[in-house]
Amino acid sequence: MLMRVLFSNMKRASIFLSTVLLLSCSTSQPLLHEEIVQKALSGVLIPPKFVGDDSGFVPQTPTDWLEQLQDPELKTLIHEALGSSPDMRAFAARIEQSEAMVQAINSSFYPSVGATAKEGAKLGLGGSGTSGFYVGAGWEVDLWGRVRAQNESARKSAQAIVFEQESAQLSLIANLTKTLWTARSLSMQLLIAQDIAQSSVALLQYVKHRQKIGIASRNEVQMAQANLALAQEAVENARTSYQKTLMALDMLVGRYPVGTALKSQALPGIPNAYAKGLPSELLERRPDILAAALRLDAARLNIDEAKTARLPKISLSAGFGLIKSSVFVLSTSAANPSLGIGLDVPLFTAGALDQKVKMREAEMDLAYANYAKIGLAAFNEVETALLLEKNWRVRSAELEKAYAIQVLQLSSLEKEQKIGRIDGRAIEQQKATVLGALSKLEQSKLEILVQRINVYLALGGPVQLIEKEKK
Repeated sequence: MLMRVLFSNMKRASIFLSTVLLLSCSTSQPLLHEEIVQKALSGVLIPPKFVGDDSGFVPQTPTDWLEQLQDPELKTLIHEALGSSPDMRAFAARIEQSEAMVQAINSSFYPSVGATAKEGAKLGLGGSGTSGFYVGAGWEVDLWGRVRAQNESARKSAQAIVFEQESAQLSLIANLTKTLWTARSLSMQLLIAQDIAQSSVALLQYVKHRQKIGIASRNEVQMAQANLALAQEAVENARTSYQKTLMALDMLVGRYPVGTALKSQALPGIPNAYAKGLPSELLERRPDILAAALRLDAARLNIDEAKTARLPKISLSAGFGLIKSSVFVLSTSAANPSLGIGLDVPLFTAGALDQKVKMREAEMDLAYANYAKIGLAAFNEVETALLLEKNWRVRSAELEKAYAIQVLQLSSLEKEQKIGRIDGRAIEQQKATVLGALSKLEQSKLEILVQRINVYLALGGPVQLIEKEKK
């Protein structure tokens, strides 16, 4: 009898469920890349190539620039930073959190099962004299795709966090690279400042000697003393800047900021020209833009979920229980199988559900605006870095000429000193001029390297190193 009742109820439920599944609807279609770009950047004319790109190279993604630089110390620091940086640990925790949320929402696809049991006695006033157990299961039929939309939205958001982590990794790599090279450049600037101070000391000695023999005034001595004080101040400033940069490098790597000494003080050579790709490819490559696109798709699914919340919810339940009762001399027991269908219809919510739909639609508009903001910022970062690199290349070439001329001038003065035409003052003054020109030249080389890293970061590379690190 019990099995017959259960079978009959299951048959009815299966017929109803089949009808429900045939009538149910799926979530809306995913947003296409072209659709996102057209709506988010409507009115923005994307050129066929970057304005600052006059190289004529075949477009491709720069993914191996770290290998091209051939800087072992840099690679070691990057791997250490990716493993110990607080920012990277925070993103790893966010990814774990988002994955757990997806798994929690996934559980809505499966029935929930629960059990209760009771043992009672008839002794005393509080005794019920009943005992038994009940095992029940419930499942919401995802008739309109609400649970699917909720699940898919969480999955898109989790994927977006992964891309945001990759974007943060790229920023960390770029900042660490620029900081390391800045520290190396500052070590050179410190040596130059010390050489200038030494020339200022020698020049002061020459002026004092000339004052003793009556061919230099007190004003000349004071001027030489002031120049020496300024040179010594420049040395202290360079030393402090160098130490601060080493401390900043420690922080990026995830160390205590003690100013860890560098293994190498040499800057890498300036890389050759490279292929920068098409502006349109940038929107399909940069991880922060890919994350923004996923956020958009998640917003679409949130709208689906909000819309389906206005529709009836149908749930299925089944259970089996056994109850025993013992009162005085009467003793009974009964089995209690059950199978049911529930219907939850939101008849009146004072417009709350409609307003939630509007809220979700506003969130999607905001996601489109955020995508446009990130995309335009990406274009600007590439164009700015290309412009500044080109500018510094031109300036560096001119500074190279100026430095070469000053070196020739110093050589000429040294020859004149040998034949007695001039004394050591002119030599020391020219040495300071040469060192000043060298300082500007070294700074220009650093700026070219920094702008090259800015270009690589803006283009969304290097992907290869990050993929290796993930494995």
